[in-house]
Amino acid sequence: MDYPHPAAAEQYAEQVRDGKIPAGKYHRLACERFLHDLDRDDLEFREVAANRVCKFIETLPHVSGIWRQQKLKIKLEPVQQFLLCNIFGFYDLEGDRRFTEAFILMPRKNAKSTLAAGIGLYMLCADGEAAPEVYAGASTEAQAFKVFGPAREMVRMTPALKKFYGLETQVKSILKPDEYGCFKPIIGKPGDGDSANCAIADELHEHDNNHLVEAMKLGMGARQNPLMLSISTAGTNFAGPCFERYTEIQKLLEGVYEDDSVFGVAFHADEDDQWDTEEALIKANPLWGVSKNSKNTLKELVQARRSASLQNSFKTKHLDIWCGASVAWLNMLAWQRQKRDVRMEDFAGRSAILSIDLASKLDLSVINILIPDGRDFYTWSEFFAPEEAVDNNDMYSMHREHITVTPGNATEYEQVEQRIGEIATLLDVTVLGFDQW
Repeated sequence: MDYPHPAAAEQYAEQVRDGKIPAGKYHRLACERFLHDLDRDDLEFREVAANRVCKFIETLPHVSGIWRQQKLKIKLEPVQQFLLCNIFGFYDLEGDRRFTEAFILMPRKNAKSTLAAGIGLYMLCADGEAAPEVYAGASTEAQAFKVFGPAREMVRMTPALKKFYGLETQVKSILKPDEYGCFKPIIGKPGDGDSANCAIADELHEHDNNHLVEAMKLGMGARQNPLMLSISTAGTNFAGPCFERYTEIQKLLEGVYEDDSVFGVAFHADEDDQWDTEEALIKANPLWGVSKNSKNTLKELVQARRSASLQNSFKTKHLDIWCGASVAWLNMLAWQRQKRDVRMEDFAGRSAILSIDLASKLDLSVINILIPDGRDFYTWSEFFAPEEAVDNNDMYSMHREHITVTPGNATEYEQVEQRIGEIATLLDVTVLGFDQW
């Protein structure tokens, strides 16, 4: 039997690996991982399963733009077949689908939401899960409807699909009454009773915390083949869950650690690419010239070249480059690359500069240590906060392991003082800076 979609996915991965298709590092590594895993003895690649999801999505109509005007159905591009065959094709030797979590970082206008809507409908209608529950989650209702809205419109425009699977469309739900199934948008943290077999977190870079994703994953415990799908462009929040997940995916693809339950890929230009070139845009945007309007994007590029205020927005939206703020004074990716595996104890007796900023109840108290070393500088920051502030602040809770938590509702200055004494014993503190307030 012919399975054209898996064949196209494998060919695409080979072309990326061989440099015939321009691709960034983590796009290429994802392709190499796919090709490697096809030969693994402890995994089974089911061509029929991979082909089935692709065929299902190609029965769905386009719901916007010129494609809707021409009443065209979705025609999957090779990169989309690659993504779907990865996520849905691999099974472990016990017969369960391998990937329960997928993370896709891709610039705007590469049809992420359309593909996610198709995946959601497949998981509602054709994945074989009893009483399926599919949720499109986001930080705002408008963003949640970026996935749910197209899915609902696809059902409304396809009477045969609606009739065959017994679907009903409502303003904020697609129902499958005969099987007690549903597809709904959800904003913020879901309720405790939700038991998703598929959850889609759209534009994860806009989420301030990981509550939605973690709650959805927790509710999937009773499902046989669940899928937690996170899709996003790059952003500016280096303390948020999206950048954290992105760095984990980098390490996964680099082989730093292994996790057979997670699929990840990031489409972006490489660090040494000249950002303001069409070559960088082609590398970052796999649907360049298809859903990604190259003419309009190149017009935006001309504007970004002459306007510093537009450059970071252009880089995040079109090149998937993380920028520290809408207008940054510091290249945060360059800052991240400076991390070294060194300890303060390695510099015992060396001259050091301390700066201290104290807070009482809500803010962080900070000790910063700076050690000059010729033309280089080594720095550590140590943070203190009262337990009540950490428990009530999502950002503090997310990074609790990096904070010295003091009991009660006010910072215990004695602990800060004790730590300053320990540092001063280890290092030769020549300068002490502090906020006089």
